[in-house]
Amino acid sequence: GGGGTATYDVTTKQLKLNLSYSGMEGSENNAHIHGPAARGVATSVLFPLGAGSPKTDTVTLNATQETQLLAGQMYVNVHSSAYPNGELRGQIDGLGSAGKVLRVVVVEPSPGSLFPAGGQYVYCTVSVCVGTFNVGAVLKLFGYDYGDGEGGYLLNWSGCNSTDPSYFGSSDCNIILTESRTIFAANNGATLLPSITSISPGIGQAAISFERPAFSTLAAIKYTATCTAPGQPAASVSGTTSPILVAGLAGSVTYSCQITYGSGNPSNSMNVTVPPTLGLTSLKSRKTHGGNTDFDLTLFPNSGNTTPIEPRSIGGGHKLLFEFNQPVTSPTSVTAKDAANNTLPSVIHSTTGNIVTVTIPNLADNQRVSITLSGLNGNAALNVTQEVGFLVGDINGSGTVTAADIMALKARASASATLNQNNFRFDLNLSGNIDGADVSAAKARSATKLP
Repeated sequence: GGGGTATYDVTTKQLKLNLSYSGMEGSENNAHIHGPAARGVATSVLFPLGAGSPKTDTVTLNATQETQLLAGQMYVNVHSSAYPNGELRGQIDGLGSAGKVLRVVVVEPSPGSLFPAGGQYVYCTVSVCVGTFNVGAVLKLFGYDYGDGEGGYLLNWSGCNSTDPSYFGSSDCNIILTESRTIFAANNGATLLPSITSISPGIGQAAISFERPAFSTLAAIKYTATCTAPGQPAASVSGTTSPILVAGLAGSVTYSCQITYGSGNPSNSMNVTVPPTLGLTSLKSRKTHGGNTDFDLTLFPNSGNTTPIEPRSIGGGHKLLFEFNQPVTSPTSVTAKDAANNTLPSVIHSTTGNIVTVTIPNLADNQRVSITLSGLNGNAALNVTQEVGFLVGDINGSGTVTAADIMALKARASASATLNQNNFRFDLNLSGNIDGADVSAAKARSATKLP
């Protein structure tokens, strides 16, 4: 027995053999290519072949013989003394995609009148072919139908005519391109479409992983990932590699996502439910009183639409705790700006679980500061901004140190009560006690108004 390959070049019309065999019962006395004949049917000789194994013959076909070859109607026959009519026979009908109807996908730019939808076929001699074809290039379109319903309807191609518009059999047609095109062609069994393999949801986004079509290793193809949901705007992002990150998705919504390229060519659909949108649940200012006890003042949510006020002194720095409704990763950046839009120096931050802690050192009293956390969870679209006022003595958060603040302080100072969750804000100087020093600090700022 034996085997090998047969390769056909549509440009030179040459068929090249590379065959080897052994173990014949008789002595080889002749070898030929026969045709035309289907598998198992004998017919006359077309080409003589050299003696012995291996056989590396090359023969040139005419137009009729080319049609016969591509139809699988040729075979190699090795004759021997034991079997004069042929001891070894091999049908030449496994040329990969040669002779198969190939579907064309226009990759870039988008298809125009030259490539109308449907009936798009091209002749190609390998299982997958990709190329950029410039103006004036000639594509050889081949309409052979193997009975699989994928015959070439060549009238769909601009400038292509045929004498048999209903069925083209083995007729072919040349197209001269009027503009440059990048195309992909694959035989009927090849994968033309991308395939989504998984989707990883994130806050406001989804990372779509997909397998590219076979041709993707031969050309840089731009894919578009699109996610849709009822009542929500569609979100689309393009990229050349997997995964593609689609942002701008609503939280707690289930989306259907697809990958496309070129003129459409959709992948399978896959659903993904986006987690709830990241939200700020509270903002607290933490101070250490008496050197060892922390008390947190809730600044957000606060009543009304006024700027929340921290009435205690800076101490070792203003420490602000931004708490979210779910775990967060460290923001890309944290900035703090005063009322004049000047960026405050030396602002530091850290992240633990649901909380981002921001520390503002060396801040003078009576400041309105806007703090922005940018790029939360690695998403450039997830940013949080909160304004906070710092005014020592403004205990009731009115934006001005008033007589009401001072009177409230005096009442607490005379009571000599231990600090607790109800009175800690009156310990303006963080000494651990509410006393005359706190009253004096408020009096010194009487009528001071937050800018």
